[in-house]
Amino acid sequence: MGAKGRNGTAGLRRYLEPRGLDYVPSASSLEARAGRILSDAGIAVRRQVDAGSDVWVGRVDFCHIDQPLIIEIQSEMYHSALIDTNADEIRLARLRAAGFEVVEVSDQQVWNRPWEVVAAARAGLRRLANRPDRQKPLS
Repeated sequence: MGAKGRNGTAGLRRYLEPRGLDYVPSASSLEARAGRILSDAGIAVRRQVDAGSDVWVGRVDFCHIDQPLIIEIQSEMYHSALIDTNADEIRLARLRAAGFEVVEVSDQQVWNRPWEVVAAARAGLRRLANRPDRQKPLS
């Protein structure tokens, strides 16, 4: 499709090139904002990552690129009903059992108190660094 003379292919290449082959677009404006907050704070994450150990546990909002840190955004719309909170508790317990440090932040924090999102992620990284099973310190 990108043959010479086809309109728009050069612009499309410039758009796609920095994203790479494993690029996953934001699922929502909430997720996009959280990603920007973390990126601006120097916390490198991937979004919408399938996670688990030997068995798939679920797709998580964010996973740190080098550490077993998961950051989940709990929005009032999708995570406040009893059935949702019960399912979240089970899934997050399974992720923790698989060795992940799980940090939960609310949609209110993402929209109104972004410094709390950063503080929660950094606290999760510190907890990971202090685990007895961790061999090397975080850089």
